Amino acid sequence: MINDPATLEFILKTEFAVFQKGSKSREIFQDFLGHGIFNVDGERWKSQRKLAANIFNVKNFKDFVNDTFKSEMHEFSSVLAGYAATQQEFDLQDLFFRFTFDSFMKIGYGTEMKTVRSSDKVPFMVAFESIQARLIKRLINPAWKYSEYLTGETRTHTEQIKIIRDFGRSIIQEKQVEGGEKDNDLLSLLMRVKDDEGNLSSHDDLVDYVLNFLLAGRDTTAITLSWAVFLLHKNPATLDALLTEINTVLNRSCAPTYEQIRNEMPYAKAVFHETLRLYPSIPRGRKEA
Repeated sequence: MINDPATLEFILKTEFAVFQKGSKSREIFQDFLGHGIFNVDGERWKSQRKLAANIFNVKNFKDFVNDTFKSEMHEFSSVLAGYAATQQEFDLQDLFFRFTFDSFMKIGYGTEMKTVRSSDKVPFMVAFESIQARLIKRLINPAWKYSEYLTGETRTHTEQIKIIRDFGRSIIQEKQVEGGEKDNDLLSLLMRVKDDEGNLSSHDDLVDYVLNFLLAGRDTTAITLSWAVFLLHKNPATLDALLTEINTVLNRSCAPTYEQIRNEMPYAKAVFHETLRLYPSIPRGRKEA
């Protein structure tokens, strides 16, 4: 177990190629993440890292992400306003998870889920969350294969993996039939990108890529938002300073632009950096030399 910044930098950056995810981690995550960037090493990792760097620098994708968050934030804010008007108690963290799920499903697949306004969870969301909880158990239980078999979780896990992957494949097929040449979601862009040999990605690889993206964005964002609100509640002076900056930079009827957040809101950035320092959304990771 390592907790020293210099050693962490050595492992995660300086000698990144030496310390890999390794066979044990791949075995745990294989059925869920497949050959996505979080579950591969070496050349597979490099090619996906290169692909991601190119995709995330495409201007129209950045615009699409910004527009998506604006739209989803409007939905989220209107639901909050409803709770405020009725003085009804609600689970804010659950609402954050729905907000980020809707946002990243639209960014990743171009699909409207609308779970923020619903009290129910769609099958994909239920399966996604259940699998994640099971994978955490696998990380601390070396006999997870036997445990899952004896409890009947093996069958449940297989069924939930099928729900998720079938969903991804069905969207790919729809896009191929309808033609998604002008769509700017991640899946549509990936479907148009060829590798160094001029080949398009297979359906299974596309599902892997987008599932890894969802895992990276949805939970980390929701968890950080939850801890940020918790800390602001405990530190009212910080909340006042943040609100002062927001009201100075923004018109109350407008969502912040990417440029405003980056260049004109240093206090908001500091709030989130401090939240991540105190409560990192990925508090630990595993590497093998």
